[in-house]
Amino acid sequence: MDNIEYTICRYELYPPDFHTSIAVGFLVKDLSTGNTGTMEKLIPLEDSNGKTQSEVCNLAFSRLTTENQSLLDYFQKKRDTVVGSVFIPS
Repeated sequence: MDNIEYTICRYELYPPDFHTSIAVGFLVKDLSTGNTGTMEKLIPLEDSNGKTQSEVCNLAFSRLTTENQSLLDYFQKKRDTVVGSVFIPS
């Protein structure tokens, strides 16, 4: 799907009191319609050892396949509707 922007909106150790993972969150925006959504993935610390923050974010994103597809499907449905569009009678 074209015109999708992903912004990292969360990157922190999780849970706060006993760190076992890194929580990585993405704000997803459909630039065609302005619709937004969020997706998050927990990456176990053992999977992040020796990796840069960028590599951990890429790992998190690669593990979002189902969540990502569901959100993209939702965005596509919103693109295909006339709700919210300007109507000019002919």
